[in-house]
Amino acid sequence: MQRKTPTKLPSRSVSGNVGSNRKRSSAGTNIKSSDGAGFLVKASDRAGVRQNKSATRRKSSSKVYEPDRRASFVIGVLGNQRVSNLLAVSKSQPGRWKSGSEVPSPVAARRLVDVDYVLARFLLLWDKSLAAEWLSAPNGFLDGATPFEVIMTKGSQEVIEALEAEASGAFA
Repeated sequence: MQRKTPTKLPSRSVSGNVGSNRKRSSAGTNIKSSDGAGFLVKASDRAGVRQNKSATRRKSSSKVYEPDRRASFVIGVLGNQRVSNLLAVSKSQPGRWKSGSEVPSPVAARRLVDVDYVLARFLLLWDKSLAAEWLSAPNGFLDGATPFEVIMTKGSQEVIEALEAEASGAFA
């Protein structure tokens, strides 16, 4: 009778991969890099990495839509007072966005982008001296609402359609 030798099963790593005999310590987690070398990451380091990634995401997303440039453009056309009233923020916030010392909240950012887009389209057709008046006057293509009101409640799409209808010479 032949004696069987017990088969040693491979252990599982923290990530669940078979074949690794690394163990998790209370101080941190062993992580295997792509070249096969392992290293220890402390729990406190992992938390810092998560915070840094979210901060980087916020910074990179603000770089994409560049709130300082958008605020500068919108303030240049409408003035700081009108922009703060339109976006329902304090009088100093648009100036802080323009200087880059502050980033708009998600709601204010959406409105800032909408106003920026509407103004850019408006300026393709008419002079900037008419922008504030057009945005604050009741518009027949918007059922008597002002473009400002529509941007605040629904966004820019209907305002752009009204702008295009006026440009084409349609009648409301």
